[in-house]
Amino acid sequence: LDGATHHLEWPRSLTLIDLLVANDIEAPYSCREGECGSCVCIVVDGTVKMARSDTLDPADIADDYILGCQSRPTSDLLVIEF
Repeated sequence: LDGATHHLEWPRSLTLIDLLVANDIEAPYSCREGECGSCVCIVVDGTVKMARSDTLDPADIADDYILGCQSRPTSDLLVIEF
């Protein structure tokens, strides 16, 4: 975020936005419902599962874009870029 790199333990029970907010990292988000698209980011390495993706079209998802407010980790190591 903003050129900074953060190394965090990401519990599988939290969304990416919940994790960042809990660690006082200012991340872009608004609705937390998967509708506004403010928290769009890209998975550089690893995998996540999105609960909802109403804002992203199939091509975006195929290009590894995710909604941070709807995504939880499914792999042990992840690299996410905003």
